[in-house]
Amino acid sequence: MALTGYEKPIDQYSKNELVEIAKKYTIYYQTDSGQGSTGNYEKLTKEKLISIIKSDKDYQKSAPPSRKLSRVEIMMQRISQATYSPDEIMAVIQEVFDDTDPYPRPGNIYTFVYRATTPRIRYDKHPLLMVESVNLSGFKGYNVHWPDHRNYLWENVNGVFHRIKKGEEFDYLHDVPYREILST
Repeated sequence: MALTGYEKPIDQYSKNELVEIAKKYTIYYQTDSGQGSTGNYEKLTKEKLISIIKSDKDYQKSAPPSRKLSRVEIMMQRISQATYSPDEIMAVIQEVFDDTDPYPRPGNIYTFVYRATTPRIRYDKHPLLMVESVNLSGFKGYNVHWPDHRNYLWENVNGVFHRIKKGEEFDYLHDVPYREILST
């Protein structure tokens, strides 16, 4: 099977494998005397072969498409290497989960920043909410951090509602320690 140059990092190929890759793409290069060539790859050093292969347009065009990371994979990379406060985690969530709605819709899942004003209650500053209903004064939903059905007032929402997809995104955020229980 012919090598493509994408089976592993280019610097991990042997010199003979690099020669084979250069031949596959008929890579053009300038010799030390300044003449152009598309052969005699065996006479080049491994470093020179790597350099001319990496800069070749045909080689670059044949690169397999890179896979786009999911929002969960991005979150995992961003918060896995350090200890963050709930506010810092929420800031990353707001950046990564950038599908937003100005108002929640029943049946959807959202996370957002909330500041309760009702005296003498405990509440979650960063609810992960399954929205059940919406009315003129606010909305009602099930906060999986709490876990309880709660009413939320429009005027106590800071910012927008970050929409969370059911499945992988919801399952992941369910386990992320960003809930912050406060008292008024």
